[in-house]
Amino acid sequence: MVRENILFVSTRNSCRSRMAEGILKNLAGYKYDCYSAGIMPKEINPYARQVMEEIGISMKESASHNISDYLGKKLFHNIIIIGRHADRLCPHIFPGMGERILWDINAPSGTECKESEKLARYRELRDHIEKRVKEWLEEQDKVTYRKSQLDYAIEEVERNGIESINVKWHHNQS
Repeated sequence: MVRENILFVSTRNSCRSRMAEGILKNLAGYKYDCYSAGIMPKEINPYARQVMEEIGISMKESASHNISDYLGKKLFHNIIIIGRHADRLCPHIFPGMGERILWDINAPSGTECKESEKLARYRELRDHIEKRVKEWLEEQDKVTYRKSQLDYAIEEVERNGIESINVKWHHNQS
């Protein structure tokens, strides 16, 4: 089985894209090679690190990457841009790019609030990103299923001619 490369891109690669990368690795790292990058990368946000560790995903070894680390150097099946600001700044086409997807997820706001409120906002963000990753995985499973059905149909036609598909299709419709 060929593992697909998935790249998450946010503005700074300090929170949202790193969360998405960690969550996808945790949920389906056996199927996907996951990466993240930023347009203007910074070190990981300590609140992001803390709320990810709460669900058992360590980000201690994770380093920030610039999108230029990957441009034209690696093939990505999906590039998921997180946030409209990153969407405006990220190249819309580059060599090795597959499908480009936008997740309109904003960075947490309210730097002037209490520590407990900040953590609550980062937990909410983490949970929202986890939900989006799970939805994306479900979509990928549907695509894989449709591809396998198509592959089966092609094999049937090659073995038995087009009539075999028509007969089976009509039989399944009854």
